[in-house]
Amino acid sequence: MPLNRRRVLTGAAALSTLSALPAAAEPVQGLPDHVSPRAIAGDLQIIREAYGALHPGLTRYLAPGEFDRLIDREIAWANRERSPAEVYLMLARLTAAIRCGHTFPNPANQRRTMQRELLGRADRLPFCAIFLQGRMVITDPLESGLPRGSEILEIDGIAVAQLLSEMLPLTRADGHNDAKRLAQLELHRGDRFAAFDVLRPLLHPTKTPGKVELVVRTPDNRRKSASLVLAEEGKRGTAAAQDPQYGWRFALEDCTGLLTMPDWSLYDAKWDWRGFLNGVADQLIAAKALGLVIDLRENEGGIDCGNVLLARLTDRPISPPPGRRLVRFRETPPSLRPLLDTWDLSFNRLGVGAPPVADRPSYFDLGAREGGEVLPVGPRFAGNVAVLIGPICSSATFQFAELVKRSARATLVGAPTGGNRRGINGGCFFFLKLPETGFEVDLPLIGYFPDSDEPDAGLAPDVFIAPTREDVAAGRDPVRAVAKRICAGAGHIFRARIICYTHD
Repeated sequence: MPLNRRRVLTGAAALSTLSALPAAAEPVQGLPDHVSPRAIAGDLQIIREAYGALHPGLTRYLAPGEFDRLIDREIAWANRERSPAEVYLMLARLTAAIRCGHTFPNPANQRRTMQRELLGRADRLPFCAIFLQGRMVITDPLESGLPRGSEILEIDGIAVAQLLSEMLPLTRADGHNDAKRLAQLELHRGDRFAAFDVLRPLLHPTKTPGKVELVVRTPDNRRKSASLVLAEEGKRGTAAAQDPQYGWRFALEDCTGLLTMPDWSLYDAKWDWRGFLNGVADQLIAAKALGLVIDLRENEGGIDCGNVLLARLTDRPISPPPGRRLVRFRETPPSLRPLLDTWDLSFNRLGVGAPPVADRPSYFDLGAREGGEVLPVGPRFAGNVAVLIGPICSSATFQFAELVKRSARATLVGAPTGGNRRGINGGCFFFLKLPETGFEVDLPLIGYFPDSDEPDAGLAPDVFIAPTREDVAAGRDPVRAVAKRICAGAGHIFRARIICYTHD
């Protein structure tokens, strides 16, 4: 989940001192019409210096010297005045090339004027949608009047396929996990700065203010046009974080527990979520439930909430995959410190005392991750467990899925995760301020590198399920249906091998 400098919304590891994020200063004036070549080139040089010295994943996918060539390309692009929209898109293109899911010009961390006048205008599509095999399918029509399961073919005369081809190179993800990039473009309730909402009007400004023209294919395969009123930022339902329980829900149905957790960004939560999870385990034991379904499909990450529950499900210690936590610096360069915003100034000395890494010049080893091992705690729930995953799952939920996979305590059901088995970057962050253009880019500080040679991919489920447009139209959830069958005692049917299930 993108790290919000005001509310600290993500991290690849649990963070403890997170309540003192400085608020972004409100600029006196609005956005300029244009940004000069000098201003753009100056900020690109700052990114070159900061990322070159501090970013732990800069050469995980880029060859040595390649990032410098990308910077030079963008400086050449800035050979004339550019609009703020063009500059934002350039920063998205540049940072996406690093292939790090925590590196991008985070809309939530931009100045309030930038958010209001550029990234958060009343130009949102008034429905929720996902992508199935590259097709944009409405999951919740809200007030649009379009049927659930309708496919969006064109938006203001532009084919959705063309929009995707333009947006995917601007979208963050780890490595070549393009399913994660596609998931980043989905539209869900509570999304304040969904990537699709932000990028579409910057790439193709709305033709008629406040309105959008669509071509759709309805569930009964009729092609029709629709003219809709665009929504304001923040009007697509309520965010999980605005719920005192962050959208978490638990219920017992047919002797199976159903636990939904759409958000783990609970750094400053007053709610006793640990007590909630222990209460779930206690209820399952008392009810002699057959199984538990844990739904994480809309959860990008946060802190390691799942480990509290996993400790009540296991009878033996569960260790994370062997690997190293590496940083690129012992102390940050003094020249950069005025531009590095964060919630903990000790990050400026993150690598002090860390030994150099023999096989990775210019890296320093922070040692094993603290708190990574899960130990059994309290009375154990011994029933069947299924964890629902998908490409949105990355950062903490990706790491939780890895623990589940290693433990063999539960069955992973759904689609491959986000994140990447080659490792991710995160843990601690700077918010790099670009003084000339006024933008910000996120900068993760810790790189997680596995000891073994892993594929450039997310984590595959034990049971792969591909929902269809027909499932969406009918309100069916085949992923949850299979998970409930596993929890009811059919796990032996599925655990033997990875299978593909389709609804019949």
